[in-house]
Amino acid sequence: MFFKLWGNIGETYGDALYSFVNHILAVKKVRTKLSFLMEIIALGGTIGDNSLNTRKIDQNIERLKELEWFNTIYYEEKYHRLFFVNRHVRGYLQSTLRVNKIIRSQKAQIKFMRLLDKQIQR
Repeated sequence: MFFKLWGNIGETYGDALYSFVNHILAVKKVRTKLSFLMEIIALGGTIGDNSLNTRKIDQNIERLKELEWFNTIYYEEKYHRLFFVNRHVRGYLQSTLRVNKIIRSQKAQIKFMRLLDKQIQR
């Protein structure tokens, strides 16, 4: 009788634990999906929104101006205007990830220079 009772309690406890774990996993999946959607919204705004975040761009330019090679480019007459009016260059500089990569990687710096040259030719 004791074992049978314990077995029933154990099964009930096991079922409850199983149900609880499944509930937690389901909630975690929903939270993961929601946080993913929130990140997309935070990164890109609304779908189809092409506006640029001027404050963020200006902050990223200030960070880049700490680098000597960037200062040379920034104040060079043929490039200077691009930093203020060119949508492609400003959109590129809006990304903090890209700017961090430009700061760290010579390859990213070369890629950025190619973008500037391409935009001048337009």
